[in-house]
Formats: sequence, C-alpha cells, structure tokens
Amino acid sequence: MGYIYLRYTKSVYESSAIIQIQDNDQGKEVLELENINSKKSLSSNIELLKSPVLFENAIKKLDLAVGFFNKGSILTSQIYQSSSLGYKSLLIKDSSIIGQPVYLILQDENLIRYQSKGKTYTFPFVFGKLISTPHFEVIINGDKESFSSSRDNDLYFIIQDPGLLTRQMMSSLKIIPLNPEAQTIEIKFESHNANLSRDVVNVIIDEFFAFDEMLKKQSSENVLNFLNNQLDSLAIELNKSRDSIVFFQQKNKLNNPDNVADQLIQKIDEANEESYLANNNLSTLKDLKRRINSTSSETEISNILIEIANEEYSGIIRTQIETLQEMITDRDILLNKVQKSNPEITIKEKQIDQKIREIKKSIEVLEKKYDRTYSSAIEKRNALELEYILVPEKKIEFSRLKSTEDLFNKYYSMLMEKKTQYAISNAGYQPGGRILSKAVENFSPVKPKVSMIYALCIVLGGIIGVIIIFLKYITYNEIDSAKDIVQLLKDKVNILGELPIATMNSEYSQIKIKKNKNTRIAEILRGIRSNIQFINPNYKTISVTSSVSGEGKTFVALNLATIISYSGKKVIILDLDLRKPKVHLAFNAANNVGVTNYLIHQNTLEECIKKTDIENLDLMTSGSIPPNPNELILKKEYDQLISELSKHYDAIIIDTPPVGIVSDGISIMSKADIPIYVFRANYSKRDYVERVEEIISLLKFNSVNVIVNGVNLKKSGFLKNVKNDYIKNYYIDDEE
Repeated sequence: MGYIYLRYTKSVYESSAIIQIQDNDQGKEVLELENINSKKSLSSNIELLKSPVLFENAIKKLDLAVGFFNKGSILTSQIYQSSSLGYKSLLIKDSSIIGQPVYLILQDENLIRYQSKGKTYTFPFVFGKLISTPHFEVIINGDKESFSSSRDNDLYFIIQDPGLLTRQMMSSLKIIPLNPEAQTIEIKFESHNANLSRDVVNVIIDEFFAFDEMLKKQSSENVLNFLNNQLDSLAIELNKSRDSIVFFQQKNKLNNPDNVADQLIQKIDEANEESYLANNNLSTLKDLKRRINSTSSETEISNILIEIANEEYSGIIRTQIETLQEMITDRDILLNKVQKSNPEITIKEKQIDQKIREIKKSIEVLEKKYDRTYSSAIEKRNALELEYILVPEKKIEFSRLKSTEDLFNKYYSMLMEKKTQYAISNAGYQPGGRILSKAVENFSPVKPKVSMIYALCIVLGGIIGVIIIFLKYITYNEIDSAKDIVQLLKDKVNILGELPIATMNSEYSQIKIKKNKNTRIAEILRGIRSNIQFINPNYKTISVTSSVSGEGKTFVALNLATIISYSGKKVIILDLDLRKPKVHLAFNAANNVGVTNYLIHQNTLEECIKKTDIENLDLMTSGSIPPNPNELILKKEYDQLISELSKHYDAIIIDTPPVGIVSDGISIMSKADIPIYVFRANYSKRDYVERVEEIISLLKFNSVNVIVNGVNLKKSGFLKNVKNDYIKNYYIDDEE
C-alpha cells in the first residue's frame, strides 16, 4: 500500500536560501547622521518579499507564460528547462485560450488539438515554424525524436494566466525571519520540479534587492526634492526682503539707523522667530496628519512617522513610534508561525491600532500646542509693535525689514546645511544585503517522506491486522474440527471420524471411494466402519442427519454405505429426505418410485428397490414428494418397511432430513441402531451444538455419534506424525 501511494504521488522538492539585510551607512560615521532609509524594519522587508507585485515581477523573468506538461495514465509532470522543447513569439488573439490544454500529437504529421467554447480545433504544425490559429500564434521549438519514448503519454502546453499562476505559486512560498537582530531571512519554495524551486528562490532574491534599492532611491529623491522646493521658496522670500531694504534705504536715505530701539527690536525679532517656528511646525504636523489619515497601512504610517524622527519636537512621540515599530515587527514574526485568524494576531492588530490612535492623539496635542504658541507669539509681536510706535517710523521700518531679511537668511542657511548633510549621508548610504546561503537544486523530496510513509503503513498494517484478528476472534462461530465439538459437548459425543475436504465434479453428492484403492478418505471411512462395529456389533440401521442442508450428510451416507458394502455386507441406502431427495442423483437413477410409494401402498417393496453398479449395494429412492412427509414417517408402515428390509440386508443406511429445519429426522434417529450426526468444518455453526443437546435430552441418549466432514487434515492433526513421503507412497491420491 505504501509503495502504491509513493509510486502514484508526485514528489515535492524544496529549495531555500538565507539572506541578510545589511545597509552600509558611511554618512552616519562621518556626520553622525542616520539615513532615514536605514530605519526600515525587518517586518517591512518580509512584507516586501511576500508582495504579489514583487513575486509576479520575479516570475516573469522565468518565462513561465507557457507551461509544457507530460500527462501519463495517472500522473502529470511539468517539463521545465527542457532543451528539447520550448517556445517563442507568443501572441494571444483570443483570451479564452488561456488555461486551456493544447495537445501536441506527434505522428507522421504533427498536429495540435485544443478545445475552446465547446469546439475542437486541430491544426498541423512543424517544429521551429510559426503556428497560427484563431486563438493564438506561437513557435514551438523541439525535437520529435526526444519524445519517442513517451508516445503513450499526452504531451500538451497551457498558456498561463499570470494572475492565477502568481496566486498558485505564492501558496508554496515561505518567508521566515530567522534573527531580527542579525536581519536574516530564510526564503523557501516548494514545487514538483527541483530546478523550478531553485530558480524561483534565486529570482525572488534578485528581484527583492533590485526592488528594495529602487524604493530607497525613490525615497531619497523625494526628500531632496522637498528640501530643494523649500530652499527655492526661501530664496525668493530672501531676495524680496533684501530688495525691500535696498528700496527703503534709497527712498529714505537711511543707511544705518541708530540702535535706540535695539532692545525692543530684539524682542520683536524673538516674537517673529517664535511665530515662524510655531507656524512651520504647525504646517508640518498638519501635512503629516493628512498623510497618515490618507493610508491604512501600518507599515506606511510607520515610515511616514520616521520622517519626523529628527525634528526638535519629535521627542514627545519618538518613544511611541519606536513602540509601534516593535509591535509591527512582533506581529509579522507571529504571522509566520500562525494563521491570520489566530486570536493572538487579533490582539496584536488591536494593540497596533490603539498605538496609532495614541500617536494621532499626540500629534493633535502638538498641533494645538503650536497653534497656541503661534497665536501667543503674534499677540506678543503686535503688542511690541504697538509699543514701538513711539520709535521713529523710519527707524522701525528699517529694523523690521532688516530682521525679516536676517530671519529668511538664517533659515535658508539652515536648510542648505540640512541638504548638504543629507546629500553626503545619501552618497555614503548603500542599500542592499548579501546572500548567506544560495538556493540550489535539491533532488531529495520533502514530500512524501518515504521512510515515514513506510513506517506508517507498517504500523497501520499491524493495527488493521490486529483489529481483523480481534474481530474474527470475537465473531468466530464456526466448527473447525472435532476438537471444537468435544469441547462443547464433552462426554456427550462419540467422534466416529473426520472426513477430509473432497473435490466434487458436480453440484450434488458423489461416491468418492473405489474398491481396492487405498485413498485417504477410504481409509478414514474404514476407520468409521470399525468404530460403528465397536459401538454396536449387531447394528442393522444407521441414520445420518445434520442440522442444515449443505453439511454433507448425503455424502457421508453414500460413502459410508459404499465402504460397508465393500466389506461383503449386503447394504441398502434409503433416501428419507422426502422434501429434497438427492441420493438418486449420485447413481443417475430415476426417482419415480420409492419410499413414499411403498408407504402409501402404491408399489411393492421389490418395485421400489433399485440395483446399483456397486456390488452388495442397493438403493431405495424417496419416490414422489408427499404433502405430509412427517406423518408418513410416523406411520406403522415405516416400521414395517425397516423390519422387512432387515430380513434381506445386513445394513440399512438412512439419509434423513436436517433436524435443524424439520423434525422428521428425530423420530428416525430414535429408531436407528446407530444415529450419526454430521457437522461440516468451517460451515456448521457452534449454535448447532445446542440442537444436538436438545436431541440428546429429548431422546434420552447418553451420547451422540458425530462425523465431521470437510476437515483440513493438516490443521486438525490427522496423520500428523506420519511422514509425507510415506503417505504419498501408501495412499493413492484421492483425485485419481
């Protein structure tokens, strides 16, 4: 069973590789400034590896748009990277052909055959030349001779649906985080082709590194674009401020006003600076809030929050951001161990959502704080300006313009410094990783496990065998040999002998012994004859009965009568099974007159007795089947018949009806000198012994004489101690 399962179960091959995410940030060592891309968590890399977009892009590089298959009588195998079969120049004209098998029939004239929308299409083709059909065009490259050994199999190809192929193959992909601190990830893939498993893993790794580099490059470009836009805006405002000062000085001929109101101006500058910082922070927080609310992905929210990690106000929520990243990483690691519906995953999701709400609340608190700060700074500045009314108007205006210029100049310089730092950091940052263990083809299947299957089959076979033996034991209800009858009846039974299994040439009982031939069954019957002589030397009548039909009572009666006749005694056999007579069939005799006809005075005794081919053996058939067999047996004419036959015969063998079905045979047994009860090995039920006990009790017998028919002599122990070569030379085969 195990061999059949392994023979007809397709092997599954697994290939795996280990990669380490290792970003080289030299800018951090020089400027002590960490690149924002280096803060990407292990969980985000795992999600990227699981991304259908990345997987589909990787699969496209393997060129699996057309899959070739070899279909046997039971198993179908995929032909991958075969030098003898391939394709090129595929053009799909009708999308209904996608997913439909196109059979390649390699005969004297090569044909392709496929079905579409209930219609069968057949076209001739030549390897290496364009095949044009209503649904597609393609060139099949191959060599007919390479497939001559598989002519009995069906060779076909399928134009794959990219989306369906991606979904089917992704189910066999496993992404396992090994060590979060070392940033190591194991990638596994299973398929029915070892080379395909290897190539899928390797192409996923290549696509991951390329895709990750592209995303980080795009992120860096976005940051630089933002800084450039801010610098451009500030440069415009700074130029306007300088132009205003120059224009004011030229118009009012004011080169260097007194510093009379320096203290007041300084306070106004501080108020302006405070209001600008508050307004700038407020704008940044509003933009951050808008971007967070526009996405539902925890990973994207985490990446957005990373952008403000270096801001001066981020200390309030930095701890919450780090906690959020840890929670996302823990959740993603748990996802690789359990299903998404696991209660632990649900709890993690709720905790992440709660933490995001807390961060949003913190952002709202900061927004309100900077809004109040901005309003307070404006109010303060307005108050200072009102106070400054007493200062000469030109001096104040000049100072205001000058302070505005200084403010724009300060922030322009700060942003330029930031841009320079980030450019250096980005130049020194090299995203990527390294392959610690490359995927190779593994031709040892992971499924099915041969040793485990064989061990399981052995265990199951043993268990099933024990169960069968146990069930057979508890349901066993058949007589196996004379020993079973002795165990059940004990001293109430006389075992006359055990007859071996005899092969019949017809459906009715036959005489299996011949004169002057020493067969096993003849020798056993001689022993039974001797046992009968020992029980009652002066016997005249022997009745043979059984519980049900089919136990061999007629067979025993026929052969017992024959063996007694061989001893020189004159024997007659009576067929008193008046309902289903069979004795006449063994002699090919007619059953027109017999016992019934004599008992109803229809024929004389001489007319009812028939001679047989066997010397000293006569036959009296049952005759016509009466409507009341039991009443005929109980009539005095039956006793007269036995008395009359006893005058002319040394032994009368009576084949009676089964006593387990009708009661006719019981009265016959009660009048017989030697009543014999027949059991058949592996046929008679143990319950039949209860009927024997009832008869013993009813007829007040001390014991009953039993012959067991159809016994396997090797199992029963008959001739157990006699050597086989002696038996072979002494006895003639029973079948001869």
